[in-house]
Amino acid sequence: MKKAFALLLMLAAQPARAELPEPLTCLLRPDRSSDIGAETGGIVASVAVKRSDSVARGDLLVQLDDRLARADLARATIARDITGDNLSRAEAVTAGRGISAEEVATLRADAAHGRGRFPPRRA
Repeated sequence: MKKAFALLLMLAAQPARAELPEPLTCLLRPDRSSDIGAETGGIVASVAVKRSDSVARGDLLVQLDDRLARADLARATIARDITGDNLSRAEAVTAGRGISAEEVATLRADAAHGRGRFPPRRA
């Protein structure tokens, strides 16, 4: 009886072991996958989606750092304004024959094509 009691105590002291089912394994694949690209390269400023998010056509996925492009646009706007001012002055002087018609034509073409007489930006 002592042996049976000791065996019963040993069994009671051990934690109960539940039978666990075998884990399921599988390979998940997306319904559709797409390669994406950008018209221009640059430094990524932020990523708007996470892995496995659903996206639709036109959704913003990645935002590039556009500070350099904005600076270039501001610079081009200033150059355009300067060229327009130069053209206006040249046309006024041409009326008094103080500048050649060829130089006015060059300024007019520069203004029409957005080419300013601004020195090139240094890298």
